[in-house]
Amino acid sequence: MSRAPARSAPRTGRGPRRGAALALAAALATGCGHRAAPTAPVAPVRPAPRLVATEPPARSMGVLYDTDIWAQFDRPLDPATLNPKNVYLELDTQRQPVTVSYQAINRRVTLVPGVTLALEHTYTVEFSTNVHEADGTPLPPGVFFQFTTNSLRRVQYLYPAPDAQEGPFVTLGWGGNGPPVDSVFYDVYAGTDSAAVATRASATLQHLPFVQLLPRTRWPSGALVYWAVTAENERTRERLNGALQRFQTLAATTPVDSVTIPVFDWGGSHRQPIGVSQYCGDVQIGTGPDYSGGIHWDVGTIPTGAHLAGARIVLTTDSTSTSLLATYQPRAFLPTLEWVSCTCGYPGPPYAEPNGLMSGGVAIAPAGTVQFGDDGVASYLEAVLRGRFTGGMVFTAASDLLYFSGSGQNAVAVRPHAVVRYYRSGS
Repeated sequence: MSRAPARSAPRTGRGPRRGAALALAAALATGCGHRAAPTAPVAPVRPAPRLVATEPPARSMGVLYDTDIWAQFDRPLDPATLNPKNVYLELDTQRQPVTVSYQAINRRVTLVPGVTLALEHTYTVEFSTNVHEADGTPLPPGVFFQFTTNSLRRVQYLYPAPDAQEGPFVTLGWGGNGPPVDSVFYDVYAGTDSAAVATRASATLQHLPFVQLLPRTRWPSGALVYWAVTAENERTRERLNGALQRFQTLAATTPVDSVTIPVFDWGGSHRQPIGVSQYCGDVQIGTGPDYSGGIHWDVGTIPTGAHLAGARIVLTTDSTSTSLLATYQPRAFLPTLEWVSCTCGYPGPPYAEPNGLMSGGVAIAPAGTVQFGDDGVASYLEAVLRGRFTGGMVFTAASDLLYFSGSGQNAVAVRPHAVVRYYRSGS
């Protein structure tokens, strides 16, 4: 029995068309038959170097003019690029001389100014783009910081030398802010108690714009005397303490010699109804409300550098009445500035320093004699002798005209003179 032949499946057309569609979809999915290129990874942007610390702190005020100046970065820098051509210290856009150094261990750039910084001024520390990181990458522009200095200089002591042996009238001297100004004063503390002086618990001996102190009373004999100075700017309220100093005074039993010294020159001026008359070297020395004048003393007969033990000035007046002398109140002052005897004016020079009273006059025998002394006078004469003060002593009378005998034609007994006692050399 035979089989019927197999039939082929009827052509419907769906098979090939469906295959073409699938091929097209595959082509579209693979980008028309090509593989896409892989995307390269984007490198992270390296941040610019940063200042992480500065001294003085940025925008700080009242910075001590001699403070350290440095800048610390967050990564190493190339030392070869750190020099004054690339690192600036500026004052009002003007570059200041400076030395630049680099400490790699802490990534710190230090600047040392070649000049003393001005007070109460703003300074800028700036880094140019020529400064590089260790890998050669330059710093970005605008890397800088600023600070403003304080209003006082440090107290620098001039004399006496530390632990020096001195007499009881030694002058204290120190460096200040330059010429006296209305707002800067100096408080002076001294005594035998070092702790009280160091802490400023002792009494203030002087609060004045002067940079020296001529003692009005003697320092204690045979003692270790401590002293210190505090500068104050009354406008800014800043105060700056100086270090503690000390000197040793001679014992009271130290042998003493004496010498009488004359005037070197003297002069003054007199206010007239019309104009002012000047005089120098005349027979009389006028003092009073309408007079200005003073005396330079000849200290050349005192041994050079001597420590004085005491001194008194003796003047003779035309008044023989003790009561009148007390009424006139003659006094001896320090001058404000040096003056020339034959160019005196009214009311000066010489001008009497209001805070410079060294001695009041006292009537002594014989009648008509006035003595000024002795602590303030000894202090003044020692300062002149040792070159620590220039300027003659100014004499005044409070209430009325008072004439003192001058040198020249007057008898030796009535000429102005000073009796000076001093410690023997080498004692």
